Amino acid sequence: GQDEWYLGAIADENARVATAPLNFLETGKNYVATLYLDGDKAHWKDNPMEYQIQKFVVTTKTILKLKLAAGGGAAVSIKPASPDELKNLKKYSVK
Repeated sequence: GQDEWYLGAIADENARVATAPLNFLETGKNYVATLYLDGDKAHWKDNPMEYQIQKFVVTTKTILKLKLAAGGGAAVSIKPASPDELKNLKKYSVK
């Protein structure tokens, strides 16, 4: 019974973009999403260890756009945002 959520996505040998609407989160609250993503040059055969970790403020209206490398994947953890996190982290926006 904690306010924490986890999402995961994997790709086969073809790169793709996955979307994840966060409409299951409580309306009116802010959360922090920690994204564990494939790096820009990640590839299952040639560069399997390239990744990046990003943190953003999200809400129930957020739709995450997860770029999955060939043979790659993504993981996301979500928890309620603290006052310090709200002050120091950017709101998520699709790039």
